[in-house]
Amino acid sequence: MLTYKNCNAYFRFLIDGLELVAVLIILLLRYSGKLKELAKMLARNALKDSCWQVKSAALLLLAAIEGDTLAIVPSAIYDNLSSPLKFWASVGSEAGTSEDW
Repeated sequence: MLTYKNCNAYFRFLIDGLELVAVLIILLLRYSGKLKELAKMLARNALKDSCWQVKSAALLLLAAIEGDTLAIVPSAIYDNLSSPLKFWASVGSEAGTSEDW
């Protein structure tokens, strides 16, 4: 029988699986310099998506590429993040402006 609890557990399992795939991709990207800029571009574009799961994966990807625990983003991007996602991001001048993204 499908209940809210079962759906919630399945959804969490699905998100955990997506995060695992993202981590594997990140590990591959760290050893491939040519793909690094492409991955950054894709992650930056993903931060403009309306889906919070996409934004979460993009922040994790950017942080891993930068070799940090927080993704450095422009203030305009940071301000558009929902409260839980702001824990994974930091505003930095080296990120440039949102127009650069």
